[in-house]
Amino acid sequence: MKDWTLDQLKEKADELGVSYSGNIKEATLLKKIEKEILNLAEETELENGKTNEDTKTPEEVVQEQLDSAKSLVRIKLSCLNPMLKSRKGIRVQVGNSVLGTIGRFVPFDREWHVEKILVDDLKSRKFQTFESEESKYGVTRKRTVLSPAFNVIELEDLTKEELEKLAEEQRLTNRLED
Repeated sequence: MKDWTLDQLKEKADELGVSYSGNIKEATLLKKIEKEILNLAEETELENGKTNEDTKTPEEVVQEQLDSAKSLVRIKLSCLNPMLKSRKGIRVQVGNSVLGTIGRFVPFDREWHVEKILVDDLKSRKFQTFESEESKYGVTRKRTVLSPAFNVIELEDLTKEELEKLAEEQRLTNRLED
Protein backbone atom coordinates (compact mmCIF):
# COMPACT_ATOMS: atom_id res chain seq x y z
CA MET A 1 0.00 0.00 0.00
CA LYS A 2 2.94 2.34 0.54
CA ASP A 3 3.54 2.70 -3.19
CA TRP A 4 -0.09 3.37 -4.01
CA THR A 5 -1.16 6.65 -5.55
CA LEU A 6 -3.39 9.09 -3.72
CA ASP A 7 -6.40 8.06 -5.84
CA GLN A 8 -5.88 4.38 -4.98
CA LEU A 9 -5.59 5.24 -1.28
CA LYS A 10 -8.81 7.27 -1.45
CA GLU A 11 -10.61 4.32 -3.03
CA LYS A 12 -9.37 2.01 -0.27
CA ALA A 13 -10.39 4.55 2.38
CA ASP A 14 -13.89 4.78 0.88
CA GLU A 15 -14.10 0.99 0.84
CA LEU A 16 -13.15 0.83 4.55
CA GLY A 17 -15.36 3.77 5.51
CA VAL A 18 -12.49 6.03 6.56
CA SER A 19 -13.33 9.72 6.43
CA TYR A 20 -10.79 12.21 5.07
CA SER A 21 -10.64 15.78 3.80
CA GLY A 22 -10.26 16.64 0.14
CA ASN A 23 -6.71 18.02 0.51
CA ILE A 24 -5.28 15.11 2.52
CA LYS A 25 -1.68 14.03 1.95
CA GLU A 26 -0.75 10.46 0.99
CA ALA A 27 1.17 9.76 4.22
CA THR A 28 -1.72 10.91 6.42
CA LEU A 29 -4.29 8.90 4.51
CA LEU A 30 -2.05 5.84 4.61
CA LYS A 31 -1.82 6.13 8.42
CA LYS A 32 -5.61 6.39 8.72
CA ILE A 33 -6.10 3.32 6.53
CA GLU A 34 -3.53 1.28 8.46
CA LYS A 35 -5.18 2.28 11.75
CA GLU A 36 -8.60 1.21 10.46
CA ILE A 37 -7.22 -2.14 9.25
CA LEU A 38 -5.71 -2.78 12.70
CA ASN A 39 -9.02 -1.92 14.37
CA LEU A 40 -10.88 -4.32 12.08
CA ALA A 41 -8.34 -7.07 12.79
CA GLU A 42 -8.78 -6.60 16.56
CA GLU A 43 -12.56 -6.70 16.25
CA THR A 44 -12.33 -9.90 14.21
CA GLU A 45 -10.09 -11.52 16.85
CA LEU A 46 -12.52 -10.58 19.62
CA GLU A 47 -15.46 -11.94 17.66
CA ASN A 48 -13.62 -15.22 17.09
CA GLY A 49 -13.14 -15.62 20.84
CA LYS A 50 -9.45 -14.80 20.98
CA THR A 51 -8.41 -12.90 24.07
CA ASN A 52 -6.70 -9.57 23.72
CA GLU A 53 -3.88 -8.57 26.08
CA ASP A 54 -5.32 -5.07 26.25
CA THR A 55 -8.46 -6.30 28.02
CA LYS A 56 -6.80 -5.69 31.40
CA THR A 57 -8.40 -3.11 33.61
CA PRO A 58 -6.50 0.13 34.21
CA GLU A 59 -5.96 -0.94 37.82
CA GLU A 60 -4.30 -4.18 36.67
CA VAL A 61 -2.04 -2.30 34.28
CA VAL A 62 -1.00 0.15 37.02
CA GLN A 63 -0.37 -2.73 39.44
CA GLU A 64 1.85 -4.48 36.89
CA GLN A 65 3.84 -1.29 36.38
CA LEU A 66 4.19 -0.84 40.15
CA ASP A 67 5.36 -4.43 40.60
CA SER A 68 7.87 -4.01 37.79
CA ALA A 69 9.20 -0.72 39.18
CA LYS A 70 9.53 -2.09 42.71
CA SER A 71 11.11 -5.42 41.76
CA LEU A 72 14.59 -5.83 43.20
CA VAL A 73 17.59 -6.08 40.90
CA ARG A 74 21.04 -7.19 42.04
CA ILE A 75 23.65 -4.66 40.88
CA LYS A 76 27.18 -3.48 41.40
CA LEU A 77 27.47 0.32 41.21
CA SER A 78 30.71 2.09 40.31
CA CYS A 79 31.09 5.86 40.44
CA LEU A 80 32.52 7.56 37.35
CA ASN A 81 32.01 11.12 38.57
CA PRO A 82 35.26 12.41 40.10
CA MET A 83 33.31 14.78 42.38
CA LEU A 84 31.61 11.80 44.09
CA LYS A 85 34.59 9.40 44.23
CA SER A 86 35.35 10.16 47.90
CA ARG A 87 31.87 9.07 49.00
CA LYS A 88 30.98 5.56 50.09
CA GLY A 89 27.75 5.51 48.11
CA ILE A 90 24.82 7.59 46.97
CA ARG A 91 21.28 8.16 48.18
CA VAL A 92 18.85 7.69 45.32
CA GLN A 93 15.22 8.76 45.54
CA VAL A 94 12.59 8.52 42.81
CA GLY A 95 8.84 8.97 42.88
CA ASN A 96 5.66 10.02 41.15
CA SER A 97 1.96 10.41 41.95
CA VAL A 98 1.16 6.73 41.35
CA LEU A 99 4.22 5.05 42.77
CA GLY A 100 4.90 7.30 45.72
CA THR A 101 8.52 7.81 46.73
CA ILE A 102 11.18 5.11 46.77
CA GLY A 103 14.57 5.89 48.22
CA ARG A 104 17.62 3.86 49.13
CA PHE A 105 21.31 4.29 49.91
CA VAL A 106 23.40 2.37 47.38
CA PRO A 107 27.06 1.76 48.25
CA PHE A 108 29.75 1.90 45.59
CA ASP A 109 31.64 -1.21 44.45
CA ARG A 110 29.48 -3.72 46.34
CA GLU A 111 26.79 -6.12 45.25
CA TRP A 112 23.47 -4.69 46.34
CA HIS A 113 19.75 -5.21 45.74
CA VAL A 114 18.00 -2.09 44.44
CA GLU A 115 14.52 -1.43 43.04
CA LYS A 116 14.32 -1.46 39.21
CA ILE A 117 13.11 2.15 39.05
CA LEU A 118 16.18 3.29 41.01
CA VAL A 119 18.47 1.31 38.72
CA ASP A 120 16.91 3.03 35.69
CA ASP A 121 17.47 6.42 37.35
CA LEU A 122 21.11 5.62 38.13
CA LYS A 123 21.70 4.56 34.52
CA SER A 124 20.25 7.83 33.22
CA ARG A 125 22.34 10.14 35.43
CA LYS A 126 25.07 12.18 33.73
CA PHE A 127 27.74 14.64 34.84
CA GLN A 128 29.31 17.49 32.96
CA THR A 129 32.98 17.56 31.98
CA PHE A 130 35.00 19.88 29.82
CA GLU A 131 37.42 18.86 27.10
CA SER A 132 39.93 21.14 25.44
CA GLU A 133 39.94 21.23 21.69
CA GLU A 134 42.03 23.24 19.31
CA SER A 135 40.40 24.97 16.37
CA LYS A 136 41.93 25.05 12.92
CA TYR A 137 43.29 28.53 13.74
CA GLY A 138 45.17 27.30 16.81
CA VAL A 139 42.74 28.66 19.40
CA THR A 140 42.10 26.33 22.33
CA ARG A 141 38.46 26.14 23.39
CA LYS A 142 36.61 24.20 26.06
CA ARG A 143 33.87 21.87 24.91
CA THR A 144 31.13 20.55 27.22
CA VAL A 145 30.66 16.78 27.36
CA LEU A 146 27.99 14.85 29.25
CA SER A 147 29.33 11.55 30.58
CA PRO A 148 27.60 8.76 32.49
CA ALA A 149 27.85 9.38 36.25
CA PHE A 150 27.71 5.69 37.20
CA ASN A 151 28.57 2.31 35.79
CA VAL A 152 25.69 0.01 36.73
CA ILE A 153 26.36 -3.70 36.29
CA GLU A 154 23.23 -5.83 36.59
CA LEU A 155 24.06 -9.20 38.11
CA GLU A 156 22.09 -12.43 38.04
CA ASP A 157 19.70 -13.06 40.90
CA LEU A 158 20.96 -15.10 43.82
CA THR A 159 20.19 -18.78 43.70
CA LYS A 160 18.24 -20.31 46.55
CA GLU A 161 21.43 -21.90 47.96
CA GLU A 162 23.33 -18.59 47.82
CA LEU A 163 20.44 -16.81 49.51
CA GLU A 164 20.27 -19.38 52.30
CA LYS A 165 24.05 -19.18 52.80
CA LEU A 166 23.91 -15.38 52.99
CA ALA A 167 21.02 -15.50 55.49
CA GLU A 168 22.94 -17.98 57.66
CA GLU A 169 26.10 -15.83 57.60
CA GLN A 170 24.10 -12.75 58.58
CA ARG A 171 22.34 -14.60 61.38
CA LEU A 172 25.61 -15.97 62.79
CA THR A 173 27.42 -12.66 62.72
CA ASN A 174 24.34 -10.70 63.81
CA ARG A 175 24.58 -8.26 60.92
CA LEU A 176 22.06 -7.34 58.27
CA GLU A 177 23.84 -4.66 56.25
CA ASP A 178 25.35 -7.04 53.66
